[in-house]
Amino acid sequence: METDAQTVTLVPSLNPPNQVETLGFELAEKAARMFAWLGRGPDFRRFVVNDVESELYRQTPGAQLLTLRCYREPEFRTDARLDGSGQTAVVTDFSVIFPATVRVKMAEGPIWKLDIQHGYDATNIHLRDGRRQLQLNFTIVAHIQES
Repeated sequence: METDAQTVTLVPSLNPPNQVETLGFELAEKAARMFAWLGRGPDFRRFVVNDVESELYRQTPGAQLLTLRCYREPEFRTDARLDGSGQTAVVTDFSVIFPATVRVKMAEGPIWKLDIQHGYDATNIHLRDGRRQLQLNFTIVAHIQES
């Protein structure tokens, strides 16, 4: 189904049998191949939703993520280093931020709308010896109670 030219897709919630409605992920589709650098699997929609859920549920037990809507293209940053010959470069670090709005139902009943910045910082992605690291960053930028 389409809403405001955005495809609505359901993603299984970390709280079965619930599902999370996603919108706006087509803004990130053209860069989908880059998400492999995060090492989180091929379904970036699912891992972003589930990572946001994990953080929300850690902060607010009993909550349920209802909707996650990306409202702008993700912001990317890469760092690279020249190889030994100086002829080519290899990507060493990769960061991405998903600007999004989420709707969360609290255990007590109210629904909150949160503007968030959800991101990932992957370092040493060129190394295969266990020094590769991934840090998740979750920031609530604004919030308003809907009901």
